[in-house]
Amino acid sequence: MVTLASDKEAFIAQYDQSKDNLPGSEITWLADLRAKNIALFDQVGLPTGKTELWKFTNLNPLKKQAFSGPSLQGPASANNNELPRLLAEGASFRLVFIDGSYSADLSDKTLPAGVSVQSLASAIKSGASDLETSIVSRDRAEEQPLVALNTALMTDGNVIDIAKDVSVNLPIEILHMGGGKAEQSYHNRNVVSVGSGSKVTIIENVTDRSDNVYFSNSATEVSVGENATLHHYRVQASNKAAFLVSSTEAVVDKGASYDNFLLNTGARLSRTETNVSLIAENSSCHLNGAYMGTDDQHCDMTTRVDHKSPHTTCDEVIKGVLAGKARGVFQGKIIVHELAQKTVGNQSHRAMLLSDRAEVDAKPELEIFADDVICSHGCTSGQIDEEQLFYLRSRGLSSEQAQSLLVNAFLADAVEAVQNEDLKDLLLVKIADWLEQNPN
Repeated sequence: MVTLASDKEAFIAQYDQSKDNLPGSEITWLADLRAKNIALFDQVGLPTGKTELWKFTNLNPLKKQAFSGPSLQGPASANNNELPRLLAEGASFRLVFIDGSYSADLSDKTLPAGVSVQSLASAIKSGASDLETSIVSRDRAEEQPLVALNTALMTDGNVIDIAKDVSVNLPIEILHMGGGKAEQSYHNRNVVSVGSGSKVTIIENVTDRSDNVYFSNSATEVSVGENATLHHYRVQASNKAAFLVSSTEAVVDKGASYDNFLLNTGARLSRTETNVSLIAENSSCHLNGAYMGTDDQHCDMTTRVDHKSPHTTCDEVIKGVLAGKARGVFQGKIIVHELAQKTVGNQSHRAMLLSDRAEVDAKPELEIFADDVICSHGCTSGQIDEEQLFYLRSRGLSSEQAQSLLVNAFLADAVEAVQNEDLKDLLLVKIADWLEQNPN
């Protein structure tokens, strides 16, 4: 088992050691895909400050750890009653992943008609014919070397297929429970396909059951068919020793909508990258989120929206609150291609700094190659408004109560975009809990 410091060579050694035992090692196209991507990773290496998209996120803390390779033994045991839920029992269809491996025993067995769910390992074993077109190399390997590493080392993940004209009445809740084993790495690959005219909500709950250091490097491919709607929400609340890197690539077809929201309060270092391609007329996306950090946490939210057809729209509202020596990063790029006339693209990032040691880096970008568009972006950061704080304290509130009230109001704007009312209420509770646990 490879437990060297996690530089490029250590991850390549993990691949060399496990390649003959990874799921689908006997399948030619998949073995070739893995080999191609480990070669890409070898060529590019781990991102450094010289990589433009990674200039604000330093992976040196990750490199100093000694992570073992992905587990091939299946999920660890767990008690279903002790596993956390975002929504009440019976209010969602739940899938459970423990230490990167799918647990069929702990996941719901009964799903609505038209909904197919299986683990990536099972889909590979059964020879699912569409995986070869769903799991492909990304075009921007020099910008996404960790996606290439994921493609080489992927062992499990969820494969969700929603048939045509299906409206799923309850959300699909995916629990990712990590930290069962110290210094382990997971490389989950997920595939989500929503058929034309369908509507579904997927909620990911990323958490853990210990304070162990671990590394989760996940990648997700999303396809939203004509006139379909996918609400894709993610709550990250891992321990402050974890390293979380995730990349989502969404393709949105004619008249379809991709609605994405992230609430991030956990991890020592997290980077969540969301790339959306609006490939046909009247397709749209919403990329909203809120992040909160304290101590020496680092949170990076990076987005890219490609408007490739006329009459496409995107709206993006990201808000962050940082205390202690925490650092936040927002990078948002909107690209309007030459054919994408009548595009509307709006982007907003605002950060509130509760400490003079906290730091935020923001890099909003617009690249417009069309004539008839409406696009905007704006970024602001600053400390809490002292006049508002004084006003609330003059009404009898303590400093902590006044600050909590202002932070709640500041973040509520982003949370308001969530369309599931139960989840919206839960997110507001989690924000309040974070403020209570971090009163200073």
